[in-house]
Amino acid sequence: MTYFLFILLFITVILAGLLLIQRKQAIFFAAIACVFTPVDYVNRFFFTVPSAIRWLPFVAIVALAVVTALLKYDRPLKIPPGIIVIYLFILGVSGISLLMNGSSVLSMLVAQRGYILIFSFLVLLKNVYGTYTKEDLYRLMAWIGIVHFPIAIFQRIVFVSLLKIESGDMVSGLLPVDGFYLFFQCICVLITLVYWLRGQRIIPQLSSELTLLLLLGSVAVGANKAGIIMVFATFGFVLVRSELPLVIRHMRKIVVAGIAVALAFVAFTFVYDQEFADNEQSSYTSLLTDPAFFIRYNFAGSSERSQFTPSGRLKRGAAITFSWKHIRPKLRHTLLGLGPGATAESNLAGAGGSLANRYPNYYINRVALAMYLGDLGIIGLLLHIAFLLYLLRCSPLDVKEESIKRTDYKMREGFVFLALIFYSYENLYFEPIFALLIAIMAYPYAQKQSSKTTITTVVNHQQPTPSEAF
Repeated sequence: MTYFLFILLFITVILAGLLLIQRKQAIFFAAIACVFTPVDYVNRFFFTVPSAIRWLPFVAIVALAVVTALLKYDRPLKIPPGIIVIYLFILGVSGISLLMNGSSVLSMLVAQRGYILIFSFLVLLKNVYGTYTKEDLYRLMAWIGIVHFPIAIFQRIVFVSLLKIESGDMVSGLLPVDGFYLFFQCICVLITLVYWLRGQRIIPQLSSELTLLLLLGSVAVGANKAGIIMVFATFGFVLVRSELPLVIRHMRKIVVAGIAVALAFVAFTFVYDQEFADNEQSSYTSLLTDPAFFIRYNFAGSSERSQFTPSGRLKRGAAITFSWKHIRPKLRHTLLGLGPGATAESNLAGAGGSLANRYPNYYINRVALAMYLGDLGIIGLLLHIAFLLYLLRCSPLDVKEESIKRTDYKMREGFVFLALIFYSYENLYFEPIFALLIAIMAYPYAQKQSSKTTITTVVNHQQPTPSEAF
């Protein structure tokens, strides 16, 4: 109870202060700070953090969104209507599944926290309407991605190599899990590549080559088994989805980017082999060409127990097949799942899901695909995918130039592509960073609309010449 009172007091003071000073940019950056406050990282690797404290970033973000709703603004809030409509369908299916399975209302509410974060950030971005452009927000993310590089090196050298606190999973920057870190860094690589092919540095003080090397280096230092695969997927997507004349015109940049990816692969392989080769009895390059490794790593080996990781959790592929096995026998479960929150384990009394309670510590919802199938079945999964795909329709409202529209579409398209890949690798939906990125993709303004101070005045923003644009 003491922790809850502390949190309540803390949030009250913050809200009162922000309402008093009405500094809208302060509200926005306070929310950004919450995203990159590694409370769960400390809890995972150093010492147990009380559950109430771990909820603090979530509560603070929602509270800051409430503050935003209470303040007066020159421009009205712009949330794409399709996002609202699709989410209402998700709520409707959740309600039907809840009634059908007799699930807990509390578990349904807890299961919505990912969408609560998304809508909170859609509201929070109202604080920078007319102050920051969409490109400014991409630039801010790229800067954070660059900052992750020295943090990742410190974590690798000090925490992993010298202190040997834990494995390379500790290399996750300011994010709690290395899978979230990999996704965010790949999005930063995507941002850099898209703007580079447009003839523009996303970070004016750094060349695009250096920016790309630092971002790729941060992935290599992490040595996540899927790291280089995701980097290749990102690079390949940008190349395939770029117009042929643009590819030909910027062939030198593509070759340089390819060399950078190759160097990252060499560095990644070295780091990986140093850490994992003794356990796997094989190098990373050998594993990439071994189909049996991917089956063993994601599903199971020859024994039933091999479907679990050493920590006792289901492997990623095993979690998906586990959910499918439990919804397949009955058509109503196949279509509508076992109830919202069915796959979630929770310390909150009454919030644990039915399937998770039957199989404690299995961590069934470790990947998004397993969670959606287990909770809301095939219909729920399709609605979640539709929610993500609708971002492709979220073009900026203030842009007529086709070149800017195409560039922004490539960004949103790449984001959706990577997010869909991660459906079978990680569960991003409960993470503030994923909610923030979705809100940025749906941000309605791509051009400067006022003379207020912007990020670009700090970083000497460069606009491309007409000949450099798409």
